[in-house]
Amino acid sequence: MEVGRLFKESFFILKDNTMIMFPPILAFFLTNLLLILVLGNMVSEGVEQRKLSVSMILLVTLIGFGIQSLSHAITVVMAQQALSEKRCSLKYGFNESMKKIGPVFSAGILIGILFTIGMMLFVIPGLVVLYVFMFTVVVIILRNLHTLEAMKKSYQIIRANITDTLFLFLSLLGSFLIIWIVGRIFLRVPLFGQIINALLMGGLFAFLAVVLVKSFRVLESN
Repeated sequence: MEVGRLFKESFFILKDNTMIMFPPILAFFLTNLLLILVLGNMVSEGVEQRKLSVSMILLVTLIGFGIQSLSHAITVVMAQQALSEKRCSLKYGFNESMKKIGPVFSAGILIGILFTIGMMLFVIPGLVVLYVFMFTVVVIILRNLHTLEAMKKSYQIIRANITDTLFLFLSLLGSFLIIWIVGRIFLRVPLFGQIINALLMGGLFAFLAVVLVKSFRVLESN
């Protein structure tokens, strides 16, 4: 599997089907808005109320995991449709994702928890979690498996193709770090920076979905 060629083809698919970028961009706007509202409320409240607001942050984080999971599922469906039919539909992506919202949501929460714990243990374990389970949502959508079955299938694909998948993961991680740094620079500009950052991260996550779907199809056929 040639990662360079995979990235190039995925970019052109995204270029020809820009609607794929809408769900992750919207998801970033919504999650950022929720965080801003909660954090702003904490600043204006007294000490006792702030203690209560900590639980609100946890609730918002949980909601954020749900929003991002649904967004990723929709982009995966749209990416698969674009690859198979040379077109994609936001309505179709949403409808198909909602049919599997249970496994998608639970996978997002479970992987999110494992990732958070891993990042607390000196970062590397968190990255391992992302690497091992990076095909989970793709498997749920394309193979109609439940959460634990999809996580197991993702692990099996990774284990059977360690060299290819590790290089793929590191390439995606490098892309993420570059976009993240650029986004942080734009965040110095009030409001406009938030918009640019959401567009950048949304576009990146849409690209990620296309890459994962294409690579999954290649690796599974091997």
